[in-house]
This record gives sequence, structure tokens and C-alpha cells, in this order.
Amino acid sequence: MPGEGTIERDEIVRLMSLSDDTLLAELGSSAHAAFPQNALRRGRQVLARLREAAQEAVCGDARIKQIAQDGDKIALAGAIADLLATQFAVTPAATVSVLLVRSGVTDYCSAYWGPEAGDGTDRR
Repeated sequence: MPGEGTIERDEIVRLMSLSDDTLLAELGSSAHAAFPQNALRRGRQVLARLREAAQEAVCGDARIKQIAQDGDKIALAGAIADLLATQFAVTPAATVSVLLVRSGVTDYCSAYWGPEAGDGTDRR
């Protein structure tokens, strides 16, 4: 993904291989004042807030929409991570972007994109 952003493709691939619970726990552990025993719950809370706060920016980005339509989930996660890192100072942005891609970016952006957008859901 050189030239397409700052998040490394290898990192996205690594994160895609992890379970949602592992990613959520990582997110919860990185959140300010999170306690290790509550990392999974905290990760869910952080993700829910970020999903709402970033929706307009993510779904309003023409490049992200095009990548979603093209169906490259790794590039999609990278583009979303770059946007989250630069516009929202989200850490770890790649973890959040992988969770968003897995949950289905088309559904997440349906109010912005309509039915013609490609499906960003990971159906492994």
C-alpha cells in the first residue's frame, strides 16, 4: 500500500488474523485509564463511541467509498486507519479500522452511500 497512506499493509494483515475479542481487548487496553480486567468491555465502549464520532468522516470520504466498492478489505482498512489516525488521533487506528471493516462498512455507511456501494463485510 505504499503511497496510499501511513498504515502498513503487513500490520493490517496481522490484525485481520486476530479475533474480534482480541482486537477489542487491545483497543480497551490502549484506552486512557483502562484496567486490564475490563479491557474487552472498555474496547467495546471505545469502538461504539468512535463508530458514531467518525461515521460522517469515514462515509463522506470518496476514496474510502471507492475502495469499499473495489472490495479490497486490506486497502479499505488501511484507508480508514489513515483517516482515523490523522483526523481523530485514534490510537490504535488500525485496530479500529479492522473492526469497522469486519462489521461491514457498507451497512455502516448506508445512509451516505446507498445500495450501490460494495459490501465491506468480512464473511470468513
